[in-house]
Amino acid sequence: MPNHVQTTWPLTFVAHILYGHEKAISERGRIYDPRVLVDRLLTRGRVGPASNIASDYVLLEGRGIVAVRPSSIQGRAYLDVVKKDVVEGGLAWLKQVLGQQSPGEGADPGELMPPAAWSTPEGDRATIVDEGAASEITTSAILSLRIAREEAQRAARFDF
Repeated sequence: MPNHVQTTWPLTFVAHILYGHEKAISERGRIYDPRVLVDRLLTRGRVGPASNIASDYVLLEGRGIVAVRPSSIQGRAYLDVVKKDVVEGGLAWLKQVLGQQSPGEGADPGELMPPAAWSTPEGDRATIVDEGAASEITTSAILSLRIAREEAQRAARFDF
């Protein structure tokens, strides 16, 4: 597996955790200190049960980073570690950005760039200087991928 993919997984994990910190509904299991949650996830092997776990970690589960396991309480679930190295990388990143303080000692996850401030791939592409041939190849590849996606969607719908 390419190294650049492996290095982005901890950041993908952190992005999901930050979403749970910023956007999650309090009554359903909001993350108040991401470092504490991720540390407990590593030391205990799981966290929960919470309602948001049952709905917010589908992509991480699909990547095999965590597993969502239903609890005996209706609508709630546990989050189990699958790829410990990815979660450790996410914790290291959080500690580097937020510091090593214990909860309540000046740690403010709000100092991280919130997901709402992240740029989209289209926005990133708009800032890249046009380099002629490289741009043509990239555009061609993107169009080919779109065509392949449309064909896959048609096949999935049995729309021949």
